[in-house]
Amino acid sequence: MNSKKKAILLGAASMAFLAGAAPALAQDVVFVRPILSTQSGEYSWTTSPYRAVDGSGNTLNEASLCGTYAVARTAQCVNSSGSPVDSSFCSSVAKPATSSTQSFSGGCTYSWNTGSWVDPGASCTSSETQTRPVSCRVDQTGATTADSNCSGAKPATAQTVSDYSACTYSWQTGGWADPGASCTGSETQTRSVTCQRSDGTTVADGNCSGGKPATSQTVADYSGCSYDWQAGSWGSWSDSCSSSATRNRAVWCYRSDGQNMDAIESSSTSHARCSSDPTASPEPAASQTGANYAGCTYSWVTSGWGAWNSTCSGSATRSRSVSCLRSDGTTVANSNCTSAQPATSDTAAVYTGCSYDWQVGSWGSWSSTCSSSATRNRAVWCFRSDGQNMDAIEPASTAHQRCIDDPSASAQPNGGETAAVYSGCSYSWQTGTWNDPGPSCTSSETQTRSVYCQRSEGTTVSDSYCGGAKPSGSRSVSDYSACTYSWNTGSWVDPGASCTDAEVQTRSVACRRSDGTNVSDSNCSGTKPSGTRTVGDYSACSSQTSVQWSGWTYASTCSANTTRSRTGTCIIDGSAVDPKYCETYGGKPLSETQSTANYSGCSYNWVAGSWGSWSSTCSSSATRNRPVWCYRSDGQNMDAIEPASTAHQRCIDDPTAGPMPSASESGAVWSGCTYNWQTTPWSNWEGCNGPGDTSDRTRSVSCKRQETGATVSNSYCSGGTPASSQRLACTGSPCDLNVVRSTYGPRSWVHGPSYDDPQSETPLHKSDCWSRNGVCLVLAQTGQSTGTDAYGDLVWVTEWTEVCYRPDNSGNFQNVGSWSYEYQD
Repeated sequence: MNSKKKAILLGAASMAFLAGAAPALAQDVVFVRPILSTQSGEYSWTTSPYRAVDGSGNTLNEASLCGTYAVARTAQCVNSSGSPVDSSFCSSVAKPATSSTQSFSGGCTYSWNTGSWVDPGASCTSSETQTRPVSCRVDQTGATTADSNCSGAKPATAQTVSDYSACTYSWQTGGWADPGASCTGSETQTRSVTCQRSDGTTVADGNCSGGKPATSQTVADYSGCSYDWQAGSWGSWSDSCSSSATRNRAVWCYRSDGQNMDAIESSSTSHARCSSDPTASPEPAASQTGANYAGCTYSWVTSGWGAWNSTCSGSATRSRSVSCLRSDGTTVANSNCTSAQPATSDTAAVYTGCSYDWQVGSWGSWSSTCSSSATRNRAVWCFRSDGQNMDAIEPASTAHQRCIDDPSASAQPNGGETAAVYSGCSYSWQTGTWNDPGPSCTSSETQTRSVYCQRSEGTTVSDSYCGGAKPSGSRSVSDYSACTYSWNTGSWVDPGASCTDAEVQTRSVACRRSDGTNVSDSNCSGTKPSGTRTVGDYSACSSQTSVQWSGWTYASTCSANTTRSRTGTCIIDGSAVDPKYCETYGGKPLSETQSTANYSGCSYNWVAGSWGSWSSTCSSSATRNRPVWCYRSDGQNMDAIEPASTAHQRCIDDPTAGPMPSASESGAVWSGCTYNWQTTPWSNWEGCNGPGDTSDRTRSVSCKRQETGATVSNSYCSGGTPASSQRLACTGSPCDLNVVRSTYGPRSWVHGPSYDDPQSETPLHKSDCWSRNGVCLVLAQTGQSTGTDAYGDLVWVTEWTEVCYRPDNSGNFQNVGSWSYEYQD
């Protein structure tokens, strides 16, 4: 076999070996390119890419994972040409790790998590701002992530609410309101009284303490009064029966509020008020003269009666005059006499001029219209000449005697008569009693009777007087007087199959006559046999009964293996019946028990595992994770039997579970940090006002965390704390800085230690420089340039700079300051 073919076979064998080492899922075909990781001579390890796996090593779909998962890969020893060889060839080379952990986010979902609103404290406002933390969290792990991962608008992190907890309250009163001119001693004035909050808002009275100030007051106000006269009752008359008697009364002036002014001030002042009031009525008179008949007496005076207007009437009338006379002799109106007025007319019966005569009424009906001696009558009366029937007002004997005694009356009429009258007779057929030939038991016995025509007054006449067919004189009738009777019964009738203790069966029962005819039960003697009976019939119980079941009762409401039971009610035609119809006769039990799982009463609660290691031991935002599971109250970890999203939703929905524990946390972890001392450069020396004084300088010293550069407490740094200040003894004397500068132009300038150049923008200050060994350490530097002034003339501009040097601890001179200024020529 040539080398080219060997390479192809080795390559194929290598791929097959790798495929066997990391089997693909049944539905996938995986091609892996070996990755060289570690080499030793001509043998080295190759590894496949990491893949997410579960606890059994099964490959997981990374697109659906969220969180940290175990990952695995295979390692294969190969030769220099890449062909797989036995692992022993790579024994001198460290084998690469085949397992690790890796974070995945392809299956993560996200949602907004809101904290509680933070009250900034008591205030008195309608627009207090409260804030709360809002973060985007990974649903599966609870870890906080970037807001951009969450969909939908981010919940508000601030809200405006009313907070009046720090408010104070006080009563606010308005001015008294005068309702206007009135006339009263108790005018009511009002004012507004409100409870005001310290932010200026009017609130309910209940918020203010102490008694509420009065909202009304009563004052006297007579500015709107008017005045008018009032008079008292008249006194007694000077004469009780006279046409010119006199009497007096009191007259007062009253205010419009009802006050009698005469009672509170002099009558002259009081009356002046009414006299001057244009609205007052005229002043009433205080005395009066007039007729007074209050003491007079009155009596009736009558004349004699006149003649009767008729001498034959039951209501003849006559009259007289009647008048009222006052005790002073004056005839007055009848209304003045209080006693009953005597009658002015009289009505009475007057019959002294009457005559009398007979009158008769119509004949009455005959006493009979079918009789040989019928009688009839009529009324006979005596009437008075005024038309009065005297029989109506007095006994007939007395009344009739008046007509008998009056010679002008006619003869007395007859009042009755007798005659034969048959005009009202009727005729009818009369029958005798049927003749019974004797007892028998037959329906056709012959009987006979007599038949004739009779007038209604009882006389038998010719048959021709009677109308209609003459009744029969014979008949054929039933005669059962010689018969006997007995009870006759039929067979019992079964109504059909049923399921009952009380099935009703019937039979016919009749009274039968000796001729074979069924007749009324009353003809038979003795107790009538029963036509019904009640028997038990259970033949249809299986088909006619049904069971109505109650709900299941569970022995446990949170168990994977419990029992449930229920009972039934036996039903026939929709009604409950005795259980025996189902159990005994219908073959249908009324109770049952089953084994089942029941989680309806379970509760769910969060259980958190132990925290993992921090992602960093020196960080202000180190993170660490822990598993969070939802457990059922029977001890089952729901995350182990269903997807985490479903399991966790159970705890989220259970109000007793409480909030979900955080699956991750961030915090400052400094346990792995290193710390170093950090110092700033020394400051300039200060002081040295003369020999024997000291000069000081300082610097800042701090402990720094190396990883973050943050300043921390000095206790974190080890070793002694570096010095933050130094002091030296001063020698020599200050430099006066009297400097003679070069001259440009017509003049020279000498600047002393406190001199301010009038043409310089920067003042020249006294130097803090000191001489060393008697030499003043000042360096004068000059510079020169040209320019033009405001008039366009060319001028020289000289720039000066003074530099001061001071020795450090090592004797080296350090530049500690400079001053610059300009001179123009």
